[in-house]
Amino acid sequence: MKNLIFMAFVLMMLAYACDNKPKNPIAVKQEKLDNAVTEYQMDTIRKVKQGYYKVTINGKLVTEKEFRNDSLVGVEKHYHDNGKLKAEILVDKGKFNGPFKYFHDNGKLYQEGKHVDEYIEGDLKTYYPNGQLKEQVVMLKSEMNGPFEEYFDNGKLKAKGSYDKNKEHCLLEMYKEDASGELEFKKICRAGVCCTFWSLAKGDVKPSSEICSEVLKDMKQKCPTTEEKK
Repeated sequence: MKNLIFMAFVLMMLAYACDNKPKNPIAVKQEKLDNAVTEYQMDTIRKVKQGYYKVTINGKLVTEKEFRNDSLVGVEKHYHDNGKLKAEILVDKGKFNGPFKYFHDNGKLYQEGKHVDEYIEGDLKTYYPNGQLKEQVVMLKSEMNGPFEEYFDNGKLKAKGSYDKNKEHCLLEMYKEDASGELEFKKICRAGVCCTFWSLAKGDVKPSSEICSEVLKDMKQKCPTTEEKK
């Protein structure tokens, strides 16, 4: 009899344990605003986003993200209206960190670069819809700072120079789009104000204004490579 009672007690405890197992705390939540629907997974015990996160508008997927402990992680993706990938951005601990790419709506690469603690750093490349390189520039804390090159959509060099805090600085060279690809103009820039001092058609060119006269005089002393490349 004692054995039967003991066995019954064990079975009762097992049944109780099964009934009180921790249930999966991850639930799917939805929020609607006009034609937009946001759907995401949430840990209902800790009250934090945990899992996928997506936004659709009129039934079309617009954004995909992933959360871990309420922080963005992995690859954040955005989509064009035609369903093609628009952007993929690496995220770590809630911040943009690592490579990113943007795409034209035809699927061709539009832009690629790298985030460091949410700032764009290093080489930033931009492309035409036909896949040709359009511009390459050095970035520092999301500002254009350093050498750049621009290209026509046929692949020929269009211009090259340098930026300082998003503005053209020192020597700027501009090239012809035709088959010759010849250097057509040389300019000196200060804080984005660029003045021509040489052209293929006329050779040395006099300043076209008092401002240009001041810019050329000031920057020729600060940009010694100007005289060397003239």
